[in-house]
Amino acid sequence: MGLLTVQLLVANGCRVLGTDFDAHRLELARQFGAQTVDLSAGQDPVQAALAFSDGRGVDAVIITASTTSSEPVHQAARMCRQRGRIVLVGVTGLELNRADFYEKELTFQVSCSYGPGRYDPNYEEKGHDYPYGFVRWTAQRNFQAVLNLMAAGRLDVIPSSPTASPLTAPWRPTNSSWKAKNRISGCCSLIPMSRTSPAGWRLSPRRER
Repeated sequence: MGLLTVQLLVANGCRVLGTDFDAHRLELARQFGAQTVDLSAGQDPVQAALAFSDGRGVDAVIITASTTSSEPVHQAARMCRQRGRIVLVGVTGLELNRADFYEKELTFQVSCSYGPGRYDPNYEEKGHDYPYGFVRWTAQRNFQAVLNLMAAGRLDVIPSSPTASPLTAPWRPTNSSWKAKNRISGCCSLIPMSRTSPAGWRLSPRRER
């Protein structure tokens, strides 16, 4: 999940800093255009993020970890700039420190699976779409944007999957009319991309959503 997120951010013009304990994933992240922090080598992700952002703090942190620990959220808050954003895509503990968020006026959001419309029977089963002008990125429009990036060769899902079988030619969608719009910019940090645990972190299997 973290490697896919790296590619999506880079494709949208973001500077990306990824942290992980797994050397192979870090190498892939660098190939996709991210700068990296090797947590297994004892590197401090917060200090790295501050250096990465010239001391200002990163604009946003996307957490793709799977752990019972609340430490990833705490680290994310420390590396964010004033009024930065934290988005939890993975699963972590949620024992939040009020001071972390109050002093910087941070925004915290939990991502709901594929996007707006997920778990809504009117949307998923009856096909009632949300108005484009009010809900730009629905679950379906998110998929369209991803397929467009794959068609353009800007999103490679094969190296990101540890169970993917080698293919002579990766499958690409061909509908060039799908466009990824409303691009974002800035610098973003990802923590962490894998499930390998440092001492003191208890990782749990990723729950399907």
